[in-house]
Amino acid sequence: MLLRRLNNFTVGAALLSLAFFVSPVCAHQEAPAPAKAPGEETPPKAPPPAEEPPAPAPPTAPAPAPAPAAGPTAFAGLLPLPGGKVVVGMPRSGDKKTWGFKELIAWSVLGRMQGVESSVETELSLAVGEQAETLPPYWIGKYEVTSAQYHEFLKAAGRVEVVVPPKGSPGPNTLEAISRQFLIAPMFRAANGKNYYPVAVDWEGLYDINEAVLNPPRKEGDPARPGKEVFQTLPLVPGMKIIAYRFTVPRAWTIRERTEDGKERRRLLDSPPPGTGDHPVTGVSLTDAIAMAEYYGCHVPTEIEWETAARGPKGEPWPTGEFEPLGMAWSGFNIQLELAQVEAKKRLKSGGDRIPPAERARLDWILAAKPIDEATTMDVPVFPVGMFPLGAAPCGALDLLGNAEEWVSTPLVPWEKSDSKSVWLHARAQVLRGGNTLDKDIFLTATIRKFWVEGNPLAAHQRYTSAGFRLARHAVPGASSAFHTVGRALSADPPILPGEIDPRTRNPVFVGLSIDRASGIERLDEVAWDPAGSPGNDPRGKVFHTGPARSLCVVPASGTPFREAGTLRKAWDRPVHDVASGQPETREPRDIPFLGILHMTEGMELKGEVFTEVKKEIPLAGEDLKRAKESFDAAHKAWAERKAAREKEAEAPPPEDGAGGGAPPPDDGGKKQAPLPPRSGSKKGGDGKPPKGGDKSKDGDKPKDGDKPKDGDKPKDGADPTHNPDGNPEEEEEPAEDPDPEPVMVTHRTVLVPSYGPGFVKGEDHPGGLFLGLVQWQGEKRVVLWEARMGKVGTAAPGGSVLLESPLVILPKDCLEVRKVNKPAAPWSVLDTTSGEAEHQFFLPVEGKQEGFEFTLKIQLGDFPPGTAACPWRTTGTKPAKANGGKPAEAEPEKSVGPK
Repeated sequence: MLLRRLNNFTVGAALLSLAFFVSPVCAHQEAPAPAKAPGEETPPKAPPPAEEPPAPAPPTAPAPAPAPAAGPTAFAGLLPLPGGKVVVGMPRSGDKKTWGFKELIAWSVLGRMQGVESSVETELSLAVGEQAETLPPYWIGKYEVTSAQYHEFLKAAGRVEVVVPPKGSPGPNTLEAISRQFLIAPMFRAANGKNYYPVAVDWEGLYDINEAVLNPPRKEGDPARPGKEVFQTLPLVPGMKIIAYRFTVPRAWTIRERTEDGKERRRLLDSPPPGTGDHPVTGVSLTDAIAMAEYYGCHVPTEIEWETAARGPKGEPWPTGEFEPLGMAWSGFNIQLELAQVEAKKRLKSGGDRIPPAERARLDWILAAKPIDEATTMDVPVFPVGMFPLGAAPCGALDLLGNAEEWVSTPLVPWEKSDSKSVWLHARAQVLRGGNTLDKDIFLTATIRKFWVEGNPLAAHQRYTSAGFRLARHAVPGASSAFHTVGRALSADPPILPGEIDPRTRNPVFVGLSIDRASGIERLDEVAWDPAGSPGNDPRGKVFHTGPARSLCVVPASGTPFREAGTLRKAWDRPVHDVASGQPETREPRDIPFLGILHMTEGMELKGEVFTEVKKEIPLAGEDLKRAKESFDAAHKAWAERKAAREKEAEAPPPEDGAGGGAPPPDDGGKKQAPLPPRSGSKKGGDGKPPKGGDKSKDGDKPKDGDKPKDGDKPKDGADPTHNPDGNPEEEEEPAEDPDPEPVMVTHRTVLVPSYGPGFVKGEDHPGGLFLGLVQWQGEKRVVLWEARMGKVGTAAPGGSVLLESPLVILPKDCLEVRKVNKPAAPWSVLDTTSGEAEHQFFLPVEGKQEGFEFTLKIQLGDFPPGTAACPWRTTGTKPAKANGGKPAEAEPEKSVGPK
């Protein structure tokens, strides 16, 4: 592979001048405050490419930023980006002002290697092609997530205590079975034919974490301890408590120790090894990264967000437009530091008082730096976050290139203008960005995409040794919590969003979901970030560390199947189907008035009329009743014949010795019970089970000699002693007590009918969000919420599928105001912290037109926790001033279409 060849390539030794040195911040020392934030430096222009592009002249290294505060409460600072129109990817060939893929390759180490052309095209050319996008404002992490921060997340959201069940009871009772309770991806079959379980922590890891309980040290004279392998399938002691994890415990969290027999081994810890808490967490999957991001109300950056942050407004292929110093800093750090300290001493000695103060501070800082311990338990080493401020992106984010590679949340897709011939062009893979500490030049650029390991595409559950991540957030409160739910809804197969066939192209067209037009509320405990511990010196970043986010967000549809405004009203006027009648829904997805998705995090709940199903007895009528009567008559006639035969047999004298076994069983003429009517489930005066008429008696059903009823035991009036008047199904199944009950006429059937009553819907019960839509319900136009999944009752139209079963929640009558407007207003949300009522306004356009519908939705929160000064609620924008009879001044209403 090209990556392996390049990592093994040794760059020739060269002297390192001060201008090319990247000053480190070591974990062993404190650094002075920088004179200027790295993110505020003006990035230089890239040199114009030539036939053989020269190495760009680097700028003087900016003053370094101090290391981030250590400890479990130091979370990644977030830096704001304005969003707007951006361009990602790069052209095949550049011009005098921009870099192209061809010039970048020629300038790199690859350009001085032979026979790599085909590998470059195959493995790297998916960076080719430019794509224009529009991003909403967002924030991105200043640092990669550290091991200490990930450890805090694991303790808060990933730690699980499993109690071994009693012997013979269901439940996992081995380490292997316990580990399989916590899959991070569905089980699949490996190449060797065995089932592979991608678990959060395998059985060996569980043994290491729980060794003190499973296999405690023995006293002198006790038998030797059993080996680890014994515990894979060994049944554990009932009642034993095993600590497990729902998310990955990184394999890098190991220590070396000696066993009792003197051998060395590595043992997994459930916390970072000493001295590594400020290193980026690595060896975690994208699944783990997403889980942590959602817990803290953030999201894993998309590929476009990541590249936009790394390249800045000028679109350079590396931060600050400079390359070589950063590349050398990550490789052989201690050697480069030794050379730089020699040069620093010479510069201080020769420069004297003529050295500017900022340059003198930098030189003093170089001399105070200490070598780092490059020995780690990992194949690819990582260093404390923020060590190399020269690699700061224009927004101020550090380590976007080098240190840990970083997951991005969006899967691999070619850029729009790509002309790549790569074999990976249509691969289904996840993407890592930014390169690691062993990567050279071309891989340490902001445009190269890594999406394969050892010839296989990366999957979301893979735990790549050098892969870490950073966090991002949308500016709209709650939008990041809803971000991943939106992605799952858009990518569902089969589709669960409304769609139709485009009449021009005949291709399916589905609605989208617009995070940038979302409206939400959010409560997230936060404090201002400052590396020295002062809360007021860095207002651009925030630290999130005290617990999970609470938010509610409405994400509106970005496209709509309603090509004309009138079609929405027409669809809304059509009543929802009556479940009790048994008639299926016949509307196609394009007819459903779909507004978007409502997402609630854990700890949030809303109030409304909540759906339940109740059993209802419906009398049989018409053909159903006729079939039930025919079935009963046939069954009762057969039962009467069997009863008469049994009575005759009981009255007959016992057979003489050698005369045989008695009279043969009566023949019912082969008659069988007629089938019951459809949907039979209950009856008046019976158990609803099919009668057993038509079954011939068997020898095994005859009472034994000692079991024959005596004359004194016979009931009066010829009653059957085995008849059970209570009709208990469990007792009727016992032949000894009731071998042949009398059939009972089925007169009713049981159906499940929807019922709605006041209640609460909890966010943790619906992690996939809820569809927000409009229906006519019992003669009234109402706002309803559906499960964001396929329903039991539904239809598949040519354009896709959508949920059409009964709504989960019906919101109050006066909760929505809908107006047709010519120009959309900015979305906003407000929250009454006394009553817990959240009010949201968003816009749904009519496709291909500027006009659309403006929605103002009121949602009542349940068990509302009031805001406090320490952790207030945030909302989207500000509710506009009312005018013109209480209507927003910005809107120009044409016709109200809201519920009356």
